[in-house]
Amino acid sequence: NYFGYDRFSELFVNPVFRGNEVTGVVVFDQDITEYQQALNEKNGLLKSAMEHHENMLKAILDTQEQERKRISQDLHDGLGQILSAAKLTLTSGIDEVRELVDEQLIEKAEYGISLLNSAIEETRSISRQIMPSALMHFGLESALKDLFKTVSSKEKFEVNYYFKISSPLEKLMEIHLYRIVQEFLNNTIKHSDATELTVNLIEEDQFLTLMMEDNGLGFDVGIQLQKNSLGLKNMMTRANYLSAGISIDSVPGHGCTITLDIPLTKQY
Repeated sequence: NYFGYDRFSELFVNPVFRGNEVTGVVVFDQDITEYQQALNEKNGLLKSAMEHHENMLKAILDTQEQERKRISQDLHDGLGQILSAAKLTLTSGIDEVRELVDEQLIEKAEYGISLLNSAIEETRSISRQIMPSALMHFGLESALKDLFKTVSSKEKFEVNYYFKISSPLEKLMEIHLYRIVQEFLNNTIKHSDATELTVNLIEEDQFLTLMMEDNGLGFDVGIQLQKNSLGLKNMMTRANYLSAGISIDSVPGHGCTITLDIPLTKQY
């Protein structure tokens, strides 16, 4: 502090020699107050911009999840109920007129009911993908197990998983972790031609480590990042929201491994 204001200095100290003996020093004092103040202002603006970006990202992701939840509920409570009521009405009507109506008309009506069954199942499937009820009511582990069971029954590869979580996770963290795993699964199904997928979720020393691995075709990470791959971008965006470190390890012909280290100390 210099006469009531902060003063920043940079000192240069040079020894003075007489022969081989140091007989004194020369000290140069350079005032760098203006430079330091400008640097502090720049760092402050950068910090504010980063905080603003993080807040915007949080708002966007939160809005997306709220909208997903609303659409899921509308599908389940609205369209799903209407389709179920239509099926019940048609089934009841067929039973009442079965002896009075031509058999071909009955077959057409029954085919219509089978289409309604398919529509009901598809509506439920879409609703679960948008916002799984297991995630909202029973937590991340239960929702992921349901997801793996569904994928294994429909696709040609098996899913191996291991969970070791002792701390309760905040709901927003569970949602983002679920979306990251879901995105990895979708990418594996669409692009990797994998036969096996492994997902480990392990808590240790105030960190939660998520490791996802497949034995598929792999890809060039640099090229995919340059292409601004939507799948990788979505995972990285959510990882950033969780303040997680993310590692993407893949080369063509050797599968893909994605690892996230998420601090459990952050509040959402």
